[in-house]
Amino acid sequence: MQEVTRDMLGLYEVDRSIMDGKARLMRLQKKVTEQEKVVERARERAREIEGAIRDKAFATDALNLELRNAESEVVDQERRIKEIKNQREYRIISDRIKELKILADDRESAVISGMEELDRLRDAINQGHREIGEEELKLIQFRQETTEET
Repeated sequence: MQEVTRDMLGLYEVDRSIMDGKARLMRLQKKVTEQEKVVERARERAREIEGAIRDKAFATDALNLELRNAESEVVDQERRIKEIKNQREYRIISDRIKELKILADDRESAVISGMEELDRLRDAINQGHREIGEEELKLIQFRQETTEET
């Protein structure tokens, strides 16, 4: 009778150990699932920043082109102003040169601002990639723990 009771207690301990193991395994699997979500959110943020970088780079390139065109037209107008014969034409071209210089200054400021924003976005994407790497390492660790527990 004592032997049966001892065996029953042994089975109870084994059963309890199995239940504890299953509970730990479920907690680890939950951690893995949560960590997969964290990694995916980090990747999504990185994709959003990469899209913002592309958009900002495109806009900055367009502004740069406008700046070069305005500067080129200023040079053309300044060359043309030397050939003018009357005061009216001189005033028109002079006004146009002033407008173009203002436009060029505005575009130059916008280009500089765009480049600064690109630098900030590049820093953010670098940080995002580091974060993804760190979170993926955690995920690998959780998966290893789950495999070991299994």
